[in-house]
Amino acid sequence: MMQNDSQQALNHWQQTLLKNPKDLEAQLNCGNLCLELQRFEEAAGYFRRLVRVLKTNDYVRNALCFSLESLGNIAQHNGQFVLAAGCFEEALEYKPNNAAYWYNLGNAQRELNKPKDALFSFQQSLKFDANDADTHNNLGNIQRELGQLDKAITSYQTALQHNPRLHHALAHLAHQKQHVCDWRGLNAQIAEVRRLVREVPTAQISPFAFLALPGATAQEQKQCATNWANNLFGHVINSASENSMPATRMSVSLQGIPNKANNINKINIGYLSADFRLHPLAFLITELIEKHDRKQFNIVAYSYGAIDKTPTRQRLVTAFDQFNDIRHLNDAQAAQKICDDGIDILVDLTGFTQTSRTGIVALKPAAIHINWLGYAGSMGELNGKPLFDYMLADRLIAPDDVLLNQEE
Repeated sequence: MMQNDSQQALNHWQQTLLKNPKDLEAQLNCGNLCLELQRFEEAAGYFRRLVRVLKTNDYVRNALCFSLESLGNIAQHNGQFVLAAGCFEEALEYKPNNAAYWYNLGNAQRELNKPKDALFSFQQSLKFDANDADTHNNLGNIQRELGQLDKAITSYQTALQHNPRLHHALAHLAHQKQHVCDWRGLNAQIAEVRRLVREVPTAQISPFAFLALPGATAQEQKQCATNWANNLFGHVINSASENSMPATRMSVSLQGIPNKANNINKINIGYLSADFRLHPLAFLITELIEKHDRKQFNIVAYSYGAIDKTPTRQRLVTAFDQFNDIRHLNDAQAAQKICDDGIDILVDLTGFTQTSRTGIVALKPAAIHINWLGYAGSMGELNGKPLFDYMLADRLIAPDDVLLNQEE
């Protein structure tokens, strides 16, 4: 059925429901047509009402679960993790033995900073599908974050047993073996990770883990960051290129850019981070933020981390001219807000660390983008161009000989 035909049919059955809200055939047809139109939230609503009446009807229960799964996957992709978790939790009410639902729920819970809940979800997923390498890997990630390093190592090893080509599990394994000083076979594993970075661009090797590998060269670190950026953001940038935000507006200079709000020439500097809270970052930057020259600069925060309600956070909130909580925005929405706010220089304080949202920077919402402090390494290139315009570093982090080699 063509889309226009499906929409007309849906309109017909919706009119039928207005006349008789209890018409089960109309509700079923509305649900099916919404599925055809990929309007999964509406479809779930129709099937949800049908399940209350047709409690044992397998088709209706399966259709509801399919609608919830589809909606949850879209929400997860769009960064709407609360909605994603809710969808999979509801689907599990009807199919509690579904390994995929538990796996997807665990991924959403991890993004919501609920590691203990995610741990339980991944364990439940493995209870119903013990051979899934991705689940073992993600369980290892949660165990690592909870400080259970021995268990994490076992999970990564199990993941590789089920899928030896799960390259990111190998990188995690080598990194965690370093943490617990387990040197058995480590040199060979490190050599293999370095080979993957050089020869297999699609291997998702974490730049943060790769930085810690002995022997890795500066060029390999840059290649690792480039591979990572293109794997994560390349398809998003390519699909959005025609409708993307302007990469630049005007060149930033000390003379400033006219501020429409108060007609005073100021440069707008944005700081992007998950760690505007009781965290080492806060102790390093708070006084700097307070001492910015307000005659020349407007200083704006974009925070996507937890609100810990500490005096440290409150001092930071007060230090900025404007403090924005963007946790509820996906990357595209956050980038659009930064662009709409007229930010001239965006400073990412997180880089490729655990809480990274570098996807915001990949959309180029400001005139200039700077990597500083959180990740002391190359952020690589995206689609053949530097992901960031600048990195703030001293000669300890970026020695002259390394810089010269990079230029060559």
